[in-house]
Amino acid sequence: RPKRLVYLAYPQAAQRVATRGHRRVSTHLKTVVYPGNPQGRSAHVVKRGLVAGVIHDLSRGGCSIALTGGLPDHLGIGSEIAIFARFPGASETQRFKGVVRAYADDAPRAGAFATRIGVQFEYAGAHAQRILDQYIDRRLDDLGTSDVGVS
Repeated sequence: RPKRLVYLAYPQAAQRVATRGHRRVSTHLKTVVYPGNPQGRSAHVVKRGLVAGVIHDLSRGGCSIALTGGLPDHLGIGSEIAIFARFPGASETQRFKGVVRAYADDAPRAGAFATRIGVQFEYAGAHAQRILDQYIDRRLDDLGTSDVGVS
């Protein structure tokens, strides 16, 4: 039940505190998520484990992915995953290794992308990291802001 709130005085100053290590940018990038590390596995085995999705926000340290359907049994908090995404302007698909840190199921809202996972990047090759950094820098420039000073 809501309670009434009375302000005796407005604050003299307001301060915004950033709790993430990197700024996140909104995006809409198609992606494919694979549990574990697909390196060295046959194409048939890899294809069976793939889960399609869309990256909705992205930072140098991780991303939020809306998955098609529900969360597969083989994915959960702490799961290691590989993320494959093609960035605008890049000629090839980039691969990032990460760990699932958060999970939300918005099934009551319905829709194809009701399940979301939060991923912390663990590794990206130098080329993939450069593509990611360039993409984020362009998005931040479009917004008129930067990643400097975020702690």
